[in-house]
Order: sequence, then structure tokens, then C-alpha cells
Amino acid sequence: MVRLLQRLGAVWPQDRPPHLVADRGFPSLKLFRAVAALGWGWTIRLRAKLTVGIAGAARAVADLVRASRPGVWTCQASTYGTGRQRVAGHLVIGRGDALPILPRHQVNPGSARQRRRQQAARQREVRGKHPTRRTSTAQQTDGWVILFTSHADWLPASRSYTTRWTAEGSYRDGQGGYDGQHGWDLEDALTGLTDPARVDRLFGLWALGTLLQTWIGHQLGQASLPQVVRDVRAQWTTTGRLSVWMRGRFALTDPSGDLHPWLLQTLANGAQRLRDASSATPHRLAPAA
Repeated sequence: MVRLLQRLGAVWPQDRPPHLVADRGFPSLKLFRAVAALGWGWTIRLRAKLTVGIAGAARAVADLVRASRPGVWTCQASTYGTGRQRVAGHLVIGRGDALPILPRHQVNPGSARQRRRQQAARQREVRGKHPTRRTSTAQQTDGWVILFTSHADWLPASRSYTTRWTAEGSYRDGQGGYDGQHGWDLEDALTGLTDPARVDRLFGLWALGTLLQTWIGHQLGQASLPQVVRDVRAQWTTTGRLSVWMRGRFALTDPSGDLHPWLLQTLANGAQRLRDASSATPHRLAPAA
């Protein structure tokens, strides 16, 4: 992961530093040191079992969560790690259900029932993690969001972390897709590979294919589409709620042939934009892994 970030940093435009968002499986001192060295921002969720530095003293994250109040988000200066290699940032703690923000199409009784079922299933899962204990850390900390971030305030940190959900769709599309059948099956394709160079090349092809497919899907959401394209698009869904990735896939696999002229022109326009961007940005070669 660190080598991948370093390679990305070598070619990323220096005037547009990104903000890295990741879940609880990613935190490590090496990761945070690499991101800080690149000059990037970060908002990464922590596990409750970790220890952080607060005012120069080591503090268990679980104890900080137990001392927090539901409905109140806090942000305090902190370090990840407590030795000389520690990385400075801020620790944000709050309950994930304290700021419920729902898409318009999910504000209805049916979606509310589904959320209640999911919450009940989650509570059963948490209780089952340590059935012999009367009260486990998982039960005490479940539902709390614990973030280590470069943001100095809880609100921008919370907003940054919510962007993780849009990235989840890309992970799903790279694997089985929304239904387990229409994705790239990247995990299966990589399972048998042992040569890092082959893995690298396959990931490059996946990234290029995803770029093209989402570019097409994005263009299909524009208001200036020709009527013939609108007519074909209307056949794909009754609600219109399709991701840009899925719109691109439908366009590339549409059997009617009515989209061919539009597709060729759209791909040509995208290629020209890439050429323009390439000529305007100095190239810096990424070091090999």
C-alpha cells in the first residue's frame, strides 16, 4: 500500500494534493508517514482497540469512546504512535447515527424498515462476537466513528469520511458488480497471479477500462443528448437511478447498434481531453515497484 501511494505521488499533480479516505483495515504508522511525506490530507477510521497519543500520553481509543457523549462530536490534537516516529493529526469521535443524511429516494417507510432490519442484524452480529462476555468492547464502541485526520475540525473530517461510500461502488464494480454478475471480476482474475509486474499491468488495464466506461456513463447523464440516445437510455431502467459505471456498461453492451455513432464520437472527445491534459501537465515517471 505504501509503495502504491509513493508511485501515485510521483505522478500526481502537485498543485492538487488529494485527501486519502480509508476504513479501519488501513491504519498503520508507515501509511500515515507516507501520506504526510507526500503532503496529502487524510481521514482514516481507527479501530477502538488502538492506542493514540493525547497531550504526550498514550490513551486507549476505547476509553476515549466510553468517555464521549452520544450526539456530541469532538476533535482534539492527537498523534498516531507515541514514539519519535509518531505522526501528528487530530482525533475525531462521534456516533455515526448522530448526523443521519439520507438520499431522497430512501426517505420512505420501506427504506426505514430495511434500515431497522439491518440495525437489528448488526446488533446480533456484535453480540455474537464474544458470547461468553457479559459486556464486550465491540458492544460498547459499535456505532461510534473514530477518525484520525489531517482536518482540524470534526465537521470537515466527517464530510470527508462520507465520501468513502461513493468509493465503495468502485470496489464493488471492480469485483462482482451490483448483482455479483456484471463487474470486472478483478479479485478472481488476480487470485492466481504471483508476478508483481503482471498484477501491475492488469490493474492498469482495469483503471483504463474504468476510466473509459465511467466517462461514457457520465456523458449519458448530460442534458444535451441526441434523442436517439435518450430513447435507448430510457430502456435500461424505470427509475433512472444508475451509476455512471453501470450506464457506461449498458452503453458498451447495448445490442441495438443505435449508440455506435454516438459512442465513437464520445470516445474521440474523451481521448482528445486526455491528450490536452497530458500536454498541459509535465510528466514525472513513477518509480517501479
